Amino acid sequence: MTTLITIFILSLFFSMVLTPHVGKLAILLGWVDIPNDRKVHKEAIPRVGGIAIFIAFFLPFAVKYVYPTSVFDQLIWNRQMV
Repeated sequence: MTTLITIFILSLFFSMVLTPHVGKLAILLGWVDIPNDRKVHKEAIPRVGGIAIFIAFFLPFAVKYVYPTSVFDQLIWNRQMV
């Protein structure tokens, strides 16, 4: 159970850290939604924030290769657990 809580906390931490950085990178690279008369926002909004959430979700599972536990094996191979 503590491993699952750790996965959740790590995912939360990674998403809080990565999302602003990906947003700044998107602005620098021009990956933004430009406002026009049909849009509600008044300034350019980054469009790739989901990438940070995706990475933050899978990073804790990459820990499996560094620190293997039986919970990771159950999550990956046990269909009932999934």
